[in-house]
Amino acid sequence: MANESMEFGNLKWRHPLGDVRRIPERCVWAITDLCNFDCIHCETHASVPHVAELSLVQMQSVADQLGALGCQHVSLTGGEPLLSPHWEGLSKHLKRLGLRVHLVTNGTLVDGAMLERLISSGVDGLKISIDGLRHTHNRTRVSLHAFPGSAFDSSIDGIKCVRGLLPVDVITQINQDNIDELTTLGELLKSLGVAHWILQLAIPSGRVQSLGRPYVLSPNQLPALADFIVSARKCERYPAIEVTDTIGYCSKQEMEIRSRAVPMMWLGCNAGVRLISISCSGTVSGCSGLPPEFDAGSLHEETLADIWNDADRFSYVTKFDSNLLTGGCARCALGKICRAGCPILSYNTTGTIYENRHCLRLLEDALSQGDDKL
Repeated sequence: MANESMEFGNLKWRHPLGDVRRIPERCVWAITDLCNFDCIHCETHASVPHVAELSLVQMQSVADQLGALGCQHVSLTGGEPLLSPHWEGLSKHLKRLGLRVHLVTNGTLVDGAMLERLISSGVDGLKISIDGLRHTHNRTRVSLHAFPGSAFDSSIDGIKCVRGLLPVDVITQINQDNIDELTTLGELLKSLGVAHWILQLAIPSGRVQSLGRPYVLSPNQLPALADFIVSARKCERYPAIEVTDTIGYCSKQEMEIRSRAVPMMWLGCNAGVRLISISCSGTVSGCSGLPPEFDAGSLHEETLADIWNDADRFSYVTKFDSNLLTGGCARCALGKICRAGCPILSYNTTGTIYENRHCLRLLEDALSQGDDKL
């Protein structure tokens, strides 16, 4: 894998990703665009099936290729994956290959009968999206069809249904609507037996772009969020907290924010190195949140192996050029390591993958210089 290097006297430094063997260990696979909600933060405008969605036979062939490439864990998402007629057949096939399978779902379709199907198909766990307390969640998850009761109550019922039978994580996309509800929401999730609480930032893409009101957190709101995450990690009132690639980057609190079982820090994006994404229409990319200009190929035209084995198609990571960093990222002493944080967040907030203003380290530097605005 091509990789930049730097000279320090007689020492030659290489970015850690340069010594990582490219294996798509984790796959995020959107199996349908069909959804029962019209969520205001949906990145893909999911509602009805895509005209080019893969058949079950095609999916199983792709699954075989994933296994052969060394994939270990697949997250099936959508749209709403439980509305796909193929989720069970695909899950069973992936399990026969020895892969771990999680479903990312809104949870409203999970009842006793669905639980039996989930268990019989070998699903290892669910990741259910909860976007705030009842009013906020229902405001976010707008039903496309007549929906009895509230989306929030149905999702919570789904969590209760599988409690003790399948591990359940909750994903919360943090935004202006729910930032003040995190304390109460976390306590609720703990009481429901949620294993992990996965926090990510809302990004100005998809339907968010047409909201016409402030929704994405401003950079200046991130230090308070970081303080909450650090304190929540030490508190037994919340589930175990995990943060996605949208939060952090080499700040003083990095180890406390990002670490799970062992200390961790941000060392650059893994898309196209350890992570692969497949869309419901068969488009392959390093990460599902990247726009079409970062697509690597189509499974309707090539094999997964042909696409993955051409590292140049993922050059935004495999050939990242830190000399292209701009703004605060260019001035940062750790810019060559961090690589401007999450490319999705960078691109959708600054128009380039080489500058990220939602960076805790940059905010710390700005505040230390008496500048309260980034």
